[in-house]
Amino acid sequence: NFTEYAQLEKAFPLHLARMALMLADHTYSADIAHENWQDLNYQANANTDRKTGKIKQKLDEHCIGVAHNAYILARTLPRLRSVMPAITQHKGFKRRCKNAKFRWQDKAYDCAYAIAELSEQYGFFGVNMASTGKGKTFANARIMYGLSNPKLGCRFSVALGLRTLTLQTGDALQQRLCLDSDDVAVHIGSQAVHDLFYRDKKAQQAALDNHEAAVRTGSESELLFSEHNYVRYDGEVDNHYLQRWLKEKGAIHKLVSAPISVSTIDHLMPTSEGITGGQQIAPMMRLLTSDLVLDEPDDFSLDDDPALGRLVYFAGLLGSRVLLSSATLPPALVNHLFACYQAGRAQYNQVTGQQHQKPVCCAWFDEFGVQSNQADGIAQFNQYHQMFTQSRKQALDKYQQPLHVGNWLNIDEKASSEQPVIELFSRTLYQGIYQLAAEHHTQSTQPNSKGKTVSAGIIRMANIEPLVAVANSLFSLPAKENTRIHYCVYHSQHPLAVRSAIENQLDQLLQRDRVDLQDIVTKPTVERVLTQYSEQHHIFVVLATPVAEVGRDHDYDWAIVEPSSMRSIIQLAGRVQRHRQLVPNGANILVLNKNIKALKQSSVAYTSPGFESDKLYSLNEEQPNFPYLCYLKISNHDLRQQLSLNALQHITSEPRFICPKPLLDETQQKVKGFIELEHQATWFYMQKYLKPWWQSKTAHLIGEVQKQTPFRQSRPSVNYIMMLDDDSDDITLQVWDNASQSWIDSGLLAPFSEQELASGISLWGSGCLTDEIEQLAEEYQLEISTTCERFAAINLPENSASDCGKPWLYDPILGVFRGRDITPLNHDSV
Repeated sequence: NFTEYAQLEKAFPLHLARMALMLADHTYSADIAHENWQDLNYQANANTDRKTGKIKQKLDEHCIGVAHNAYILARTLPRLRSVMPAITQHKGFKRRCKNAKFRWQDKAYDCAYAIAELSEQYGFFGVNMASTGKGKTFANARIMYGLSNPKLGCRFSVALGLRTLTLQTGDALQQRLCLDSDDVAVHIGSQAVHDLFYRDKKAQQAALDNHEAAVRTGSESELLFSEHNYVRYDGEVDNHYLQRWLKEKGAIHKLVSAPISVSTIDHLMPTSEGITGGQQIAPMMRLLTSDLVLDEPDDFSLDDDPALGRLVYFAGLLGSRVLLSSATLPPALVNHLFACYQAGRAQYNQVTGQQHQKPVCCAWFDEFGVQSNQADGIAQFNQYHQMFTQSRKQALDKYQQPLHVGNWLNIDEKASSEQPVIELFSRTLYQGIYQLAAEHHTQSTQPNSKGKTVSAGIIRMANIEPLVAVANSLFSLPAKENTRIHYCVYHSQHPLAVRSAIENQLDQLLQRDRVDLQDIVTKPTVERVLTQYSEQHHIFVVLATPVAEVGRDHDYDWAIVEPSSMRSIIQLAGRVQRHRQLVPNGANILVLNKNIKALKQSSVAYTSPGFESDKLYSLNEEQPNFPYLCYLKISNHDLRQQLSLNALQHITSEPRFICPKPLLDETQQKVKGFIELEHQATWFYMQKYLKPWWQSKTAHLIGEVQKQTPFRQSRPSVNYIMMLDDDSDDITLQVWDNASQSWIDSGLLAPFSEQELASGISLWGSGCLTDEIEQLAEEYQLEISTTCERFAAINLPENSASDCGKPWLYDPILGVFRGRDITPLNHDSV
């Protein structure tokens, strides 16, 4: 049948045929020679034995063997889903919620269960827009279980944006739904990440107990099977349907076999992006046998949306059901992904003998209600989606408590040579810290610290280098009388072991009790500080990049935001009062009216991350004579002129899921409005790719579009190891050398001579690389060099032309960074 459908140029059989042929080729190439399939007089050889270098397979035998294996695999694929391990009759998914806050999940499950049979016939495209902190992760699992066929059981994949969230999500699903370790596979990326996660978890539990008591190698065809990709899964993999092809590939076999798979989206993206080496085989088999949950798909840049659309198209093409999960999904993105899914599902329907024009079964979920309909096109889907989002808007306006109250933190002065941008910015943050800590804190009633106050807040900045420069400046500003500020610097450019240690300490402090509001002053970290220092007021400040915005289950008292987009403001607001339900008396979120790029008078300020760019586009490409051409810029970089204060006074997800009418500054050909900019930029990119590549009869068979619009298109990066010297404790930045097949000193790391801390300033949440490595070496009984290779990895951007020859700077507190913006402060003006 593959040959017959291939003649019709249908995508589904062509891609499955390619997958079967490539997997058969790999399997048979690894096999021994079968002389009974060889013509002894045939001269052409296919391959050699790796160990001996001798000829192994003749070309005639190889071609026959590959064809035979491909035939067997092709016959296996149609019944593969029915024989894979699955979750059936599990009470954890059906159990009704006792907590009223999460009772909406019962309605979501009931809705999914009611349309399960239809979704099997028509396909399913769902949208979960419940607010941050409402339990979307568990609701998603229950929805997918409700959709499953009771006879076949439940199988689904959760695709996340951040690697650090995979273990956290996998453990949360297991614990909350009472799943066994043989139900969930977690694709971690490396054994080191797994070891550090559970090491820190044990340390947290021990601390709690004590407190209560008192480089790629091999041939191209093997890229798919790299065993450095660690998968935690204890379930069945040894079934005879896959054993022939995956018996030697443990990680891949686990990933394909597990009923529930949790990984970053990067591990599924090769489904549509794999051009060479067979990278698409494992994720295609996963989507062919399970459904898909895309977590926070709007968290990627606009340049990633074409690749995201291709993945969703392939999910439909392979018969998978898709659920999007995010409170901040813009309409243009949702409509685009629905169009992709519908196109893929039509192919699947046609090839499996169904009417390919069937409408797609759709459903929407949030904490206020559910809605399900069948949509036969983008226009009808958009109509239903608007109905749901308008209903959600009304419910948010009516029922949601104003837990996240915002206001401006104004930077009115202009930077000058006497007061550089970083100094101006730091002093503004300094004032904001005191303003918020005075209004949002916990006063201790504990006997040993009675009357002392504790406040925990976060300052979110857009980029690492300015963050480090601002942190260095804040360290030099002395605290006010009777106050001590404790700073923590959190971003992605810490070595692996240090970043794990930082996240461990953040988790310990910021897991807040929903009822006991005194719990923060009884945390071991806080108790130690309140005992050690005499000051009455203690302010814990986390200086972080967007890595703190999504997925971290942290509860802060307040936040200060360097703006890059409305989405970043909304996402960070979800970390304030995340566990507690306290209506604040005043603003607990301050938004700077300008970011650092705007203060430096950059022509494009709210970008990387953000939606501003120099691109010029027509407001409506369907009307080419429309008089306005517009840049993807806002007309004024002072956000007080671009964003109504009303949008900050009660921060909800509404500005993201409701699309405002476009406003233009006709004289400057720019967009008016910060929120309008996001929607116009998203709409423009979706219009650009609305005529998808799969509508062509041949474009989906070549890799040119993938090369032009790759996933996570960004500045190239390099994997390094931060190596400790056994004798001197000096640290070098080492890079892999292919010639010597070893790690060598790159010569690109220099120490940073940090300024001394001002009076009343302390540091917390940091980890000393030397101490961490020495502890790990002793714990795992490894040499220091081996421990560094395993636990001191760091990924840094490749040097640009302007950076060529400039070293990276390293500080145990600040991490690894460039030092462009670091300038000394004038202490006399404090």
